[in-house]
Amino acid sequence: MLSAAAALIILINAAYQDGEPDGAPPVVLQWAARIAGVLLVPLIGLALWGLALRIGQHGLTPERIIAAACVLVGAVPPSATPSPP
Repeated sequence: MLSAAAALIILINAAYQDGEPDGAPPVVLQWAARIAGVLLVPLIGLALWGLALRIGQHGLTPERIIAAACVLVGAVPPSATPSPP
């Protein structure tokens, strides 16, 4: 799940690149990127749910702690990340 979310983030970034209005992607690609952005929410949610179930069943391991950190990073919206000066 996290790999699919990371791939979607990379593809969305590839479509928009640095977001300059003069280099805007075609309308179809813009809509595809918007839909992919919406699809990130259930992907991250399913990853969190699956990880929580696994931790509840078998406890914490170092790999699951790393996966939890990755889920938290994926769950942070882009507007909450600091912007460059």
